Amino acid sequence: MKLKFDSIKSRLVLMTLVCLIGMSTLVISQQTVNVKLLALSKQKDLLQKLSLDLLQLRRHEKDFLLRQDLRYVSDFSQRIDQFTATLAQIEPLYSEYGLDVSKTEELAQTIQRYDELFKEVVYLHRVVGLSSKQGLRAEFAQLLARLESASNSDYALSQLANARAAQTEFLLNFDMLAKQQFADAMVNLLALDVNNVNIQQDLTQLVQLFATLSESVQKMGETESEGLRGEFRRQAHLLESRLASIADKLQPVIQQQGEKVRNYNLLIAIATCIVMILILLKSFATFHRAFSYFVMFFYQCKREFHHIDPKKLGFAEFRSLAELANEMVEARKEAELQLEKLKRQIREREGI
Repeated sequence: MKLKFDSIKSRLVLMTLVCLIGMSTLVISQQTVNVKLLALSKQKDLLQKLSLDLLQLRRHEKDFLLRQDLRYVSDFSQRIDQFTATLAQIEPLYSEYGLDVSKTEELAQTIQRYDELFKEVVYLHRVVGLSSKQGLRAEFAQLLARLESASNSDYALSQLANARAAQTEFLLNFDMLAKQQFADAMVNLLALDVNNVNIQQDLTQLVQLFATLSESVQKMGETESEGLRGEFRRQAHLLESRLASIADKLQPVIQQQGEKVRNYNLLIAIATCIVMILILLKSFATFHRAFSYFVMFFYQCKREFHHIDPKKLGFAEFRSLAELANEMVEARKEAELQLEKLKRQIREREGI
């Protein structure tokens, strides 16, 4: 069925429909884009969570290295699991918006390597000894104590004291001079004429033990930029930079979607307003033309019988009024004709 908007009522219905369609489109588009923005906002929150997790990982790492407490190792492992789980939630977003998925894969590989290096660091610290009563440090202390109790000369005791001080200095500062001092003390002790086989075995074992300690320290790294410590530190910096790269890639997507929402809603609102204004202008022009035509019609009807053309009126209501006006003109014309006829008849009778 073909709709005709040729009446005031139909024009009002049309304007109502335009408003409803515009508002419905606006609400639907707003809801659709809001869902996307909500997803993007969630991803932004996940990125912030990754940053916080990374910050906590670095804190646990430094706390362990400073305090030698295995509690921080457990906290580190739990935080790694949280970081990995959060990263897995971000990967689908990269695929959805055509971003480089390799960035998240590289970050996943980096965090895995970071975890492996931390475990190696923890292992070496446990081998050396987290305290003086654990690991190689405890064995070293026991051997020194046994040698000191078995020594019967001041010279041997002074050399053992030098060896203890050199070992402590070496573990604290990784000083190569302390390593040489320990070696000199051992040479002096081994040069003594000692008939006790157990003492000779303990001295040899002490030298081997310090060599193992030295090897572990060298593997750990004598400075922060060397060995396992250096690699671990570089991996941490790489992890931070790759996480920042992911955040930098995602941020423009969030901004772009926000601008898309604003532009799309503005376009719908402008289009709705334009259609409404056009309908109002068209209706006003039609109404004004019809009203002027009616005024002219009544003005002409003062002097002569005049019919109004309904086709020249835009609204159906006015056309109905035009038909009634034409009927009124016909009725008046008929009445005047009858009156004229009666007057003529009266004049004729009076003439007789």
